[in-house]
Amino acid sequence: MSEVTNLILTFSNNEDEVQRIKEVNFYISDGSSINLVSADYLRKANSFGRDNRKSWYGGTKFLERPLYIGAINHLDLDDFITFLKEIDWEEKEYVQLIVKQEQDEKFKIIELQ
Repeated sequence: MSEVTNLILTFSNNEDEVQRIKEVNFYISDGSSINLVSADYLRKANSFGRDNRKSWYGGTKFLERPLYIGAINHLDLDDFITFLKEIDWEEKEYVQLIVKQEQDEKFKIIELQ
């Protein structure tokens, strides 16, 4: 039986974005990496950079913060939050996890600090 958790993760522009998302995606849920993907880049063999930026997600400008999304089956949310807190963020105070679990009617924002 499926139990999906929708995730949106955002953090400071001062972070090493490539390194941070690699660390985040190291988390294993239900036997697989969670594999959050950027809402602002083409997904090309994990290559990141200005040349891969897209704006077709909506609006007329690029996103101003890293924004990663995913839908994860059987996620242990408390364990994932603990995992995120253990990452060596440059500015942990700007990390936000926006979550909607399957039984929820709306998203909630979780601050790591």
